[in-house]
Amino acid sequence: MPPLPEEETLGRPRHASSLPPLFCPTCHATLPGGAPVKGPIGLDDAAARVLTVLASGSSMTDKLTTEVQRFLRSVAARGAIHPDDITDDLVADYLDEVTFRHNKARYPSSATMNTRRWAVRAFFEEARRQGLTDRAVGIDLPIPARGTPQARPLTDAELWACEQAARLTLFETRAPAVLALAEAGGDAAEIAAVLVADVDLGEGAVTFTGSTRQRCRTNVLNAWGTEMLARHLSRMGPVPPETPLVVSPGVVGPSATASISGELGTILNHAGLTGDPRVRPRSVRAWSALKVWQSTHDFAAVANWLGSHSLDQAAQVIGIEWRLP
Repeated sequence: MPPLPEEETLGRPRHASSLPPLFCPTCHATLPGGAPVKGPIGLDDAAARVLTVLASGSSMTDKLTTEVQRFLRSVAARGAIHPDDITDDLVADYLDEVTFRHNKARYPSSATMNTRRWAVRAFFEEARRQGLTDRAVGIDLPIPARGTPQARPLTDAELWACEQAARLTLFETRAPAVLALAEAGGDAAEIAAVLVADVDLGEGAVTFTGSTRQRCRTNVLNAWGTEMLARHLSRMGPVPPETPLVVSPGVVGPSATASISGELGTILNHAGLTGDPRVRPRSVRAWSALKVWQSTHDFAAVANWLGSHSLDQAAQVIGIEWRLP
């Protein structure tokens, strides 16, 4: 297809968007001047024309244009050559597309899926306005409610797999120590704040200093956790009691919390548990809370273990509905 004249590459001007497009149903393409393009327009040409207009619109953001580009790369990789080749199935595959970062699978949250749906809608609305296609696929596909799926507790078998994955080498002690503290009921922020002085190997216990969401408490370590923390402390050698146990000195706040979440996520990945979007770093802590529930059947005991101020929150962590309808 010969290149379009320079003044025609932008498609129909924004101020003329209310005018009916001069559309050729045979070739599925229209030039601003009304002369139809011979043959179906290619996806690359359609993408260039649509993205040029989207990028120039004051109401459009860089995030939208970037997501439209990702959408078009996705459908092109699945065989789409023209805009009319984009089917509902291709759009559904794009909405559910899994990305990878540092060899870890990242499943799309409902917010990400809504952003992707926004990109699909924007592409087809502008492509139809320019007469590049007469289709509008993917607009009515169901999208989950916003929010991240609630983490579920691990099973005993899954936790065992995590314990094996955390000990990939005889010299690695940080990953097992982080997992041990999560098994003791700490969340990522609390684990990052644990100091050497907070661990009592003689009693087999660890003290979590709490946060704005959790109360300070001392929880009992299981046998595996006590062994792993003893190995880690031995490897650390003589250090001041105020030394952070599993994060580098000077790493605090969100960076420290992210470091712990990342370590737990890596363990889950090595254990082969990333296929379920409900298995998350919090699932280890939820496993320990569920164990408390199974031994006590007392939501107050679960809340105390988690340091939670709310029985409802404690019940939600272990995935048990406790209030009557």
